[in-house]
Amino acid sequence: MDVTRVFVHIERVVLRGAGAAERDALATGLRDELTRVLAAPEAVGRLAAIGNVARLRVDPVSGTKDAGHTGAAVARGIGRALGARRRDAAR
Repeated sequence: MDVTRVFVHIERVVLRGAGAAERDALATGLRDELTRVLAAPEAVGRLAAIGNVARLRVDPVSGTKDAGHTGAAVARGIGRALGARRRDAAR
């Protein structure tokens, strides 16, 4: 199967303790890291195998003072839940 595009729609992320001012930084960290996580070759195969997922439960993630880092941690949690690894972690 030749997959050249993956579309991810995240309807809602439940975060406890994040303020409105941190929202944009968190979303950017989440988007950027999720892009890296899903760029791994094994991630495409895993996503193709599972198809549509109505809900994905992710292990709890500890936040930091940097909302962007917290967003990236959430993305890595999503990757773990999907069985994917970051591209540079595989090297």
